[in-house]
Amino acid sequence: MKYTVMPCDFDYTTNKQIIEDLIKDYPFLNVQLIGRTAVGRGIFALSLGNNKKSVVYVGSVRGSDGLSGLILLLFIERLCRAVKNNAALSSVNIRKALSYSGITVIPCLNPDGREIFLKGPIGAEGMRSFVSSFYNKNEPVWEANAMGVDISRNFIFRNEAPDAEYCAAPSFFGGDYPESEAETRAFTRFCRLKKFRQCIEICDGEDEIFYKSDEKEPEVSRMMAKIIACASGITVCTERKSSHPGIADWFIKEFRCPAFSLGINGKERELYSVYGKAEEALTLFSLL
Repeated sequence: MKYTVMPCDFDYTTNKQIIEDLIKDYPFLNVQLIGRTAVGRGIFALSLGNNKKSVVYVGSVRGSDGLSGLILLLFIERLCRAVKNNAALSSVNIRKALSYSGITVIPCLNPDGREIFLKGPIGAEGMRSFVSSFYNKNEPVWEANAMGVDISRNFIFRNEAPDAEYCAAPSFFGGDYPESEAETRAFTRFCRLKKFRQCIEICDGEDEIFYKSDEKEPEVSRMMAKIIACASGITVCTERKSSHPGIADWFIKEFRCPAFSLGINGKERELYSVYGKAEEALTLFSLL
């Protein structure tokens, strides 16, 4: 049976179309609009199971990262199929698991950044002129949102990092103050409302899971990371690749609950080949 989620250049239109198709096929899937970007694009959350004991997954935080969004959408589709058919996923009885654990997926936190990465300044729509003023055609990699803020750095504000930018830029500018951006506020407001018991960001990177934080991660985080790594074959990483804290650090600081960054190495066209290892980790994460 074919999947709705297929390898593609993941963009905002694709994200919306996949979500619409999933709702039609699985009416029990709950979809919420949790916020809008500066340009007006929607940020969506898809939920299953026990909302009182839910975990949250977030992807496509950086404009260059489309794979993580596709992985999370394929994950939620496979969960829905398992619920509908009363089938197992990664050897887990999903219907039973979701009776005591909820799963919420935010596949694309930075839809504007994704559009700009794929299409250049035209992807910024009403912010086109602003983005054009510092868009580098010779180095078109774009991580930021349409305001030129790298939202991965906008959760906990630190401007002393050696690679930090101090004004709007394709990457590395953390904004003028913490949670200044519409995307950041959408996520933090949603988390404060839902009180998720743990969080995991899926991102482009090596096949490894990172659990440490300057914010003194919960003691259980190390054990959880080892269990996930052992089951999935993903490596536990203890050395931060970036000098700047991100979503996981904010979540730990805000809630004193476990949070992780899960790096997945691959391209959008390789979705099916890289997904298998991720599924083991994502499924187990919801159970711990």
